[in-house]
Amino acid sequence: MQKITVSKPEFTYEILIGKGLIDRIGWVIKDYLPDINQNQKFIIAMGEEIQHLFLAKIQNSLRDADFEFSIEIILKDKLDFPADTIAIIVGGNRFKHLMKTLKSNYIYVPTTMLGMANNAVMGHPQLVISDINALQFLDYKYIMSGYSEIAKHALMRDEIFFEWLETHGRTIFDGDEYARIHAIKSSCSIKAKYVHNHQIKKYLQFGHLIADSLEKIYKKELLHGEYMSLGMVAAFDLAHKLNLCKLETYKRVKKHLKSMSLPVYLPEYLKVNIHEIIENINFENPVILPTNIGQITEYEKPITKEVLIRVVKNLLN
Repeated sequence: MQKITVSKPEFTYEILIGKGLIDRIGWVIKDYLPDINQNQKFIIAMGEEIQHLFLAKIQNSLRDADFEFSIEIILKDKLDFPADTIAIIVGGNRFKHLMKTLKSNYIYVPTTMLGMANNAVMGHPQLVISDINALQFLDYKYIMSGYSEIAKHALMRDEIFFEWLETHGRTIFDGDEYARIHAIKSSCSIKAKYVHNHQIKKYLQFGHLIADSLEKIYKKELLHGEYMSLGMVAAFDLAHKLNLCKLETYKRVKKHLKSMSLPVYLPEYLKVNIHEIIENINFENPVILPTNIGQITEYEKPITKEVLIRVVKNLLN
């Protein structure tokens, strides 16, 4: 099992990454949250679509550890529970907005690659428990979507990690346990350096310039990670056109994302309106662009509409 400590001025929590953690979650909670007393009550919250996969395992382990609990199957992204109760939130991206509103009285158990590699470093949990065994139930496309965030974090800060992904990325899809644990840990470690530091948190906007516009327009036509892949390709293309990075770097990134089955072109079935995409770009957010693999910067000069049109056109196959 691997462990990451996420720290910010007012609180600290740990992310645990390993195999079989859900099966022994009661004992994991006892070991890593020793201040929780035996009379502590828990509420288990999860979407009904994964209830058959994880609920009984969590119930049995909490019973074995002599904890009390109740169950709430979430049909909407809302959760109400007493202040003296700790929620065990089980699931992927659907709880992202919910967790941003909770303050420290919850434990997060991500069950998707996106949840483990990205959403684990978010909010104010008491503990995050990432069991890679849960990934065996995911469709390929959801592994792919989560991989996009792993690649994003490597491209932001760690060229050596990106080189590792170029060599070993496919083994993550193939189910290699070491590769999955290493990739998730590395991704979380990188994001943790940004998310709780207000001075550099803006750099997490890397890839979002075009990705957010596309996601706003086309919504659930693609997964979040697919939009981010397109956004990263666009970011490197734009950076090249602005003379921030080399053409070879842009091509290298595009080649890798494509080799991982991530989109580097907009699907032909989408009714693409280039001007609509540009009009929906939110320039109120910082424009974060790469200068090399593992290096990013805030670009504060004006960007012409003509350059943006060329970038979006390059997303058309």
